[in-house]
Amino acid sequence: MAWRGLHLDVSRHFFDAETVRRFIDLAAFHKFNLFHWHLTDDQGWRLPVEGYPKLTEIAAWRDGTLVGHNCDRAKNPSDGIPHGGFYTHEEIRGIVAYAAARGVKVLPEVDVPGHVQALVTAYPEFGNTGTAPGVRQCWGISDSTLNLEPATFEFLDRVVATLADLFPFRYLHFGGDEAKTGEWDASARIAERMRELGRPPDAGVQAVFTAYLSQAAEALGRSVIGWDEIIEHDEPAPGTAVMYWRDSELDIRALRAGHPLVLANSAQTYFDHYQMAGPGLDFEPLAIGGDLPLEKVYSWKPLDQYPEELRPGILGAQAQLWTEYIPDSAHLDYMAYPRACALAQVLWTEEGREGAEAFAARLVAHQPRLDRLGVAYRP
Repeated sequence: MAWRGLHLDVSRHFFDAETVRRFIDLAAFHKFNLFHWHLTDDQGWRLPVEGYPKLTEIAAWRDGTLVGHNCDRAKNPSDGIPHGGFYTHEEIRGIVAYAAARGVKVLPEVDVPGHVQALVTAYPEFGNTGTAPGVRQCWGISDSTLNLEPATFEFLDRVVATLADLFPFRYLHFGGDEAKTGEWDASARIAERMRELGRPPDAGVQAVFTAYLSQAAEALGRSVIGWDEIIEHDEPAPGTAVMYWRDSELDIRALRAGHPLVLANSAQTYFDHYQMAGPGLDFEPLAIGGDLPLEKVYSWKPLDQYPEELRPGILGAQAQLWTEYIPDSAHLDYMAYPRACALAQVLWTEEGREGAEAFAARLVAHQPRLDRLGVAYRP
């Protein structure tokens, strides 16, 4: 597999440039060659865009962070501690160069048309309600989505141009996941704009954004990649890549349609899940849920379910580190390692890798190296 990646979400919890460089260092040390930098979401926007100062003044900051799992503020209130930050263009260029010197390419992600509560708080005119909902303090999925007004597309043009200028990688990631349709369904203006755009009444609004972003990226010599919702709602433009994360048949659909595929299967690559779960295992730090022990990562055979004729369309795979419950670098280490060691072995040696016992023995020998690097891994 050519694509061996690690994803880091900096929108839920912001990590400074030094922490990002350290994350890249550890990824390169384990021979990962792709860093997926998730820069925006409901809880924070980390990318400056010229002409839109409220992104860093407002969208990059929230008034507090949810305590625990439940978004019911009466039971689990915000901690009331302001949180946020953003990267300057100079910092971004420096990180991209730092990664390149270590053989790591950087894939940026700006998530639209859903997961935009922080954005429409700064610029309500891009949303559907005309009001600023506030940068989201709890986790989960916001109802906020982008509208179809010309000013919104002008903004997206500027975003695409900014990413193309800062990131030399072929692909630009525009999310496309978990966009709720409630605001669109309730909006007479959305229906009117769909007619103006020549879209049939029953066409999905999300497909408008995928098509527009693909055209804008292609004009700058780039291609779009998005989460697997982009193939669920429409047939994306040729060359658009799909990041497969849900247990469905969308991976086969994408491959048969000729779309390059990156495997990000939640059951095997979501490192924000617990490493052990069950009674008596409450020593694990708070996580979103799920159960992804080291052994399950190592046992993954990512190509097994695909016929030989479709395998050339698979670019590779990556692990995801969503940071709702990962507030600092030590916790990030704990969730990433040693599972990232196992995934690196899986992606490099694929079906010819050694048995689990041999890997476990070598992992014991590898742990002192992690100690010397100061990695707060799970023993």
